[in-house]
Amino acid sequence: MYGPETKKSDLIATFDRRVNLRSLDGGHIDYTLGTTEPNMGGPVFVVAYTQDDRLQAEMAHYKKGQGPFYLFFRDHHIGSIEAPATIAEAVLFGSAALCPKVWCSEVITLAKKDLKAEKRLDIMGGYDYYGLAERADIAHAEKILPIGLAEFATLTRDVKKDGVITFEDVDLEDNLATRLRQEQDALSSKD
Repeated sequence: MYGPETKKSDLIATFDRRVNLRSLDGGHIDYTLGTTEPNMGGPVFVVAYTQDDRLQAEMAHYKKGQGPFYLFFRDHHIGSIEAPATIAEAVLFGSAALCPKVWCSEVITLAKKDLKAEKRLDIMGGYDYYGLAERADIAHAEKILPIGLAEFATLTRDVKKDGVITFEDVDLEDNLATRLRQEQDALSSKD
């Protein structure tokens, strides 16, 4: 993941230079560190590709460009609202908007400051921890605590500033979120 700073109008070209979009088989997950446009939040975007003449004509009609790459862009996301809605959709209806074939990445938990044992971690965006993207296979192999579970964790040992917080460093509350994550981990380990 590169996380470049780029303008919306340059987003496709920026990522094409970084990863050669035509060479991708199965996609690429990335983000931007921001844009130079004023009042732009943390954008959510997808760069789609098609060589289908009918779809290209539709994209041109909807002023999405001539292709073959098309940008679908929203200038913000509100993770604390959107994530629970996506989880509820998956639980209640057995489906989610996206169904990835493989688990590619994980947002892992790191200490923002020196943390002492017996500290109950605060909420995401608070004072105790931050997240970084890591390859899923590495995060799972090293038993790193996903950021989505951090607010349900109490430290069992001290963790230094910028130290990775693992499942072995915490006691987790027993609740729906932690049980669903355990089920998810059990299913993914069968693959």
